[in-house]
Amino acid sequence: MEVINENEINNEKLISYKKEKKERRKEKTLAEIENDVKKKWEEIKNCSREDVDIAEKYYNENSVILYVPTSIKCEGIDDIIRVHSYKNHCGISTKDLSSEVIINTSVCGNTITEEKILTILHSRPIQWLLPGVQATGRRIVLPIVTIVSFDDDLYIKNKRLYWDQACVLKQIGLISTISRCPYNGEDTEVPAKGVQQIDPLISREQLEDINSLDILNRCNLRRNSVERFKDLRSVNIY
Repeated sequence: MEVINENEINNEKLISYKKEKKERRKEKTLAEIENDVKKKWEEIKNCSREDVDIAEKYYNENSVILYVPTSIKCEGIDDIIRVHSYKNHCGISTKDLSSEVIINTSVCGNTITEEKILTILHSRPIQWLLPGVQATGRRIVLPIVTIVSFDDDLYIKNKRLYWDQACVLKQIGLISTISRCPYNGEDTEVPAKGVQQIDPLISREQLEDINSLDILNRCNLRRNSVERFKDLRSVNIY
């Protein structure tokens, strides 16, 4: 009597499923693939930044995130959660992201490229952006390029972020505007822009929108901080 091996049956089913899925993918047009990628990216962006479970929804053990200017690299779900967990004060909280202006988005196959300007309130350490630097309380306006590639199951395969770190360091005061240049033999204006980097990228109307939203969010943040302070004062600790 022939003994049926359950593991062999499961393996055959898995192989058959993967083969069928591969055949279905071949039938998809490039436009359909790009449309799926765009929808998935919008879905990811609409998630709360406090949602640590986002890693398990959109990343897998083969996923890699690389912050190029600071050489911060995350590999696999556990590493991604460790670096981006709001509880660890390493990611950008929704409360700290004052505004986000998309300059351009382009999709090519399973890869999406997004150019945007972030306005961040540096009210807590952000390890991928300023590793080793405590909260400065400064506003940081950052032009940033994000390149994301998805696998066949629409999990993020790799994500790379590029920005000018000198732009960030100038805005928090770690790089001065004037510095002694040994090659010029005199004090010279440092050839690096801070917040002025965004000027050629956006219109006057967009700049006004950024400033208006930033002021509103900072007022709300200040108001919330005052309320939290009042709550603490009202607690009888004795």
